[in-house]
Amino acid sequence: MAVAAVINVIGVLSGILGIAQFGIDNFGASDTGGSVVRFQVGLNSDGGLDNAGGDIPDIRLFNEVGEFLGGSYDPGFIEDGTTGSDIRVTQKSEQQATYALFSANDDAVCLAYISIVWPDEQKYGWLGSWGRQCGASWYYSNIVIDGQKPECMWIDKNKDQPVTGFQVHFPEFVHYCNNKPAFGLYYDEDPKTITYWTQPAKKLTSRSKLSSRMTADTSSTPSSSKDPLQPINKRRGEIVYSNDKRLVLSSDTQHNAADLCSSPHSLGPDFVNTATGHFCKMSDKTLHPICSPPTVTDNCFNVDTHKLVIGGVSLRDQAYSKVIDWSGTPPHSN
Repeated sequence: MAVAAVINVIGVLSGILGIAQFGIDNFGASDTGGSVVRFQVGLNSDGGLDNAGGDIPDIRLFNEVGEFLGGSYDPGFIEDGTTGSDIRVTQKSEQQATYALFSANDDAVCLAYISIVWPDEQKYGWLGSWGRQCGASWYYSNIVIDGQKPECMWIDKNKDQPVTGFQVHFPEFVHYCNNKPAFGLYYDEDPKTITYWTQPAKKLTSRSKLSSRMTADTSSTPSSSKDPLQPINKRRGEIVYSNDKRLVLSSDTQHNAADLCSSPHSLGPDFVNTATGHFCKMSDKTLHPICSPPTVTDNCFNVDTHKLVIGGVSLRDQAYSKVIDWSGTPPHSN
């Protein structure tokens, strides 16, 4: 069958709902025995940032009527800023895996995008920017898709990050935050159940009527597919802010330090943007201007010494363990 050169994927880019185009290189090769899933982990920089890479999530695939097709469990580890290996999910049939459930494993991971190729070679994708839009923990990915840089979304089994998994209904053009079946976050231990649309008796003639003309039901993975987890004694929704001792430096206007500081769900190292002139101290989510003598010399961040200056005194006793410079990445132009 003919394969399109680009695939349109809906996402929130630069704070605006829009379309990103995935190229063929963003997808794995098709496999008639099942679907091929690719993960891209965020924070693409020299050496990477702590904890962005981690365990690849479990994958559970379902068809359009909510029937479980197959899964891949504990698929392995993925390094920061990489796509890792393509995961081939063997299916009991070559039906289209329109629903996917991704459940976190032991080591938290920050996902910038996911792509899937069905046995019939149709291709779909998901962007991590939905995490920021829908209340999950997030950080700037510095991964480029179609000239844009989506955020990455954190998921984790032990709830150091509150979101333990999420479901996606790939064919739906419009996603809704936590409005399953289209897209939804999970906070329970090792989620195995999706919500899916049930087909109405009358045939639909317009995709735009999909949500309004259908009702929802739930479908669970067979209990034998993975052993249940032991209870975790942690408060649901708890966010542990980063104690990362490193600094990210950017000159890209898509990386807004003010947005990072104002979001209760952002998580990562301290961040400074030289283009917008702001520094975000992530441990307490405080925003400071960059020092600019002779007009701004106090209560500001010195980009040369990498220290906050408050009351004329440099506050940081210890230097950052690493300064990761994203300024060499060409800034995006609207």
